[in-house]
Amino acid sequence: MVREKVEKPDFSAVNWLPELSFATGVLRASQLEKLQVINQFLIERRHQLTVTLPFRERALEIFGDEKAFDGVVKGDLLYGKIPLSAIGACNPEPPLAREDFVGSSGALLVLENHHTYWSMLQWNQEALRYRSIGYGSGNTILKSARAIGDALARSGAPYAEYFGDLDPTGVYIASMLDRGLREQGSPSLQAAGPFYRWLLANGRRRPLGGDKRISVGSTVEWLPPDLLEEVRLLFETGQWIPQESLSLHVLQNELFVSLVPEVRWGHTRALPDTLNSIARLLLPKPSADSEPQQVGATAITRKPRQRHLAEAFDNPRSRRPSRFADYFCIAIKTRAHADGSRLDSCVAST
Repeated sequence: MVREKVEKPDFSAVNWLPELSFATGVLRASQLEKLQVINQFLIERRHQLTVTLPFRERALEIFGDEKAFDGVVKGDLLYGKIPLSAIGACNPEPPLAREDFVGSSGALLVLENHHTYWSMLQWNQEALRYRSIGYGSGNTILKSARAIGDALARSGAPYAEYFGDLDPTGVYIASMLDRGLREQGSPSLQAAGPFYRWLLANGRRRPLGGDKRISVGSTVEWLPPDLLEEVRLLFETGQWIPQESLSLHVLQNELFVSLVPEVRWGHTRALPDTLNSIARLLLPKPSADSEPQQVGATAITRKPRQRHLAEAFDNPRSRRPSRFADYFCIAIKTRAHADGSRLDSCVAST
């Protein structure tokens, strides 16, 4: 039995355009065939590419197969060589699934895992801590910096917070996303401090497996100073904490209150009046010429009972701070604003 000799395609006569000149060094016939089709498409249609299309739409136009470029597009390059813009195409960022909440002027919260996303949506319907809550699906969120910037603009949220697994990968994702946001001119990404603090104090710790052991390097520096060392120690001891520890049950039974970061003494719009009363009780009234100072601690041992809140509200100055020590420890950070006015930043967290 004699097999017929298969003639290999000859691409030596192809007049490659400058964008595809690298094709002369390509050995795989299947890739050369696709490059030749692209080359001919550009010769015939270059001046008609006035509208930028997602690369799958352009692939369907060129090859009749929308998946023809799958696996060969990395970032904004085709085959690692051809800018997608050369064929009038783009690589759209993954969309940021999100829900906005009318009545809140808080931040945009971005979450790593979709079960926590669902729980946060349920909780925030009453808490109204966040103006918008979005879900970024692990590493995929790294491609969504522009989508987050767009979400900030559309929702009216002043900045974005991030809450993910407390493991090296989760912190790395947040650090890289923060860099992407800053590079495009968006506000820097903040850590959802009260939630991370709760994880460190109460979350279920698990052994750090090989799939989560990445080089942390300077990525932990993204975390706020009060969390940095404790998180570094968590990783050094080979442990991590899944964000699912902060379940809907926890959210509904713990008090997570984050005050507007810049509000005048004695008035905090994000808190009920009862908590404002306690804040006034714990924080000495600042004088006009006093220096910024820090007062208080960061812990809530249990959810407050309504009668104690009512007592504080009805006659706050008749109660000593220790009266509420079992129910509240409100961290109150006072700082001077750029215009010299005295402003209080209060955070109550578990």
